[in-house]
Amino acid sequence: MFSLHDCPYQINIADRETLYYPPTKNRAGNTKAPFDTKEIISIQTDLVKTPTIFTSDLHSHSYRVFEHLDSTLDLSIYDIYTIGDMSGEMIYGSDGDSTPLYQMIKSKCNHLYITQGNHDLPPPNISDLLQMENTDGSNCYLSDGEELVQTLNGTVGCVHGIIAHSDKKKPYRKYVDLYNALLQNILKKRPEFLFTHDTPALSYTKQDKKHVEFIGKNSIFDLIKKYKCKVHVYGHCHHPNVMTYIDRTLFINADARIIILNPL
Repeated sequence: MFSLHDCPYQINIADRETLYYPPTKNRAGNTKAPFDTKEIISIQTDLVKTPTIFTSDLHSHSYRVFEHLDSTLDLSIYDIYTIGDMSGEMIYGSDGDSTPLYQMIKSKCNHLYITQGNHDLPPPNISDLLQMENTDGSNCYLSDGEELVQTLNGTVGCVHGIIAHSDKKKPYRKYVDLYNALLQNILKKRPEFLFTHDTPALSYTKQDKKHVEFIGKNSIFDLIKKYKCKVHVYGHCHHPNVMTYIDRTLFINADARIIILNPL
């Protein structure tokens, strides 16, 4: 779950909880498992300066997860970063407009910052999403590979969506050249935290000399390895490691997870 050899940050797990929900079905009505799970991981750490939550790929269970969080946490003290795919219809691959969910989260938390996934659809009036603001006037919707945003945790940047062979007329699917150009552009600005919905192909050698590879995009990993950033938070594919420290970057996989970070 954690590969943190040589990691300079303190990562202390305080609590873990698994939430169980009705299973998502395919178009034929079949399911892969008797239930869907979302994992809540609470961590005490010097990685952040303010209480922070990272989450991604909650899909159709997003509302129920946040109802649970609202009943167990004081969300008003948290900066919440959603990393994409936050809605759906209990069917594999279903798309949806997550804007009503974002508005609900924003009303409860300190700051909300949004990175969109491949299953997220913009609202009919895109300005409803682009103009969503926190109480301090900062935009909730992070700039797509263009500008850094100053947050309580430092500078952040993002690239929305995924690399795809076809855009399928969906706004958050990008051809590889465009995606990599946006990613390189934001990395050149040296963000402390990078958010992408798409997944880096992590590859590293453990202390026992065994080589480990996780599914993802090689080009994303290679660009981060070239330009470095303090933290890369991503979703889309579920890696067994929540956190993996490689060559001065801490990779955090938020897929189907709610990662609660409380500063030491």
